[in-house]
Amino acid sequence: MKKLNSKDIINILIAKELEQFKRNYEIQPIPKLQDLCSLSIAWLCYYYKGKISRENMREISEFAKQVLESEEYNITGWSRIPAILAASYVLTEEEIF
Repeated sequence: MKKLNSKDIINILIAKELEQFKRNYEIQPIPKLQDLCSLSIAWLCYYYKGKISRENMREISEFAKQVLESEEYNITGWSRIPAILAASYVLTEEEIF
């Protein structure tokens, strides 16, 4: 069994949190768990920016772009993804909104 280092653990956690966030994205009203998932992602990206994998960077940014381009963004999307947008910006230093 491979011993996981801190970088592996952080990336596994981000991937799982993002997966959970996506799974709960359509639920109304916004579940508390969804807020916790997005905030966890944002804080992990902020504090461990140098340890975030390119795959996680791509997944976060692509999901944020997908929500921004969706028809529901002005109805519900804007209130659900601020922390995801912050995480994307921290990682890429690119404003996508």
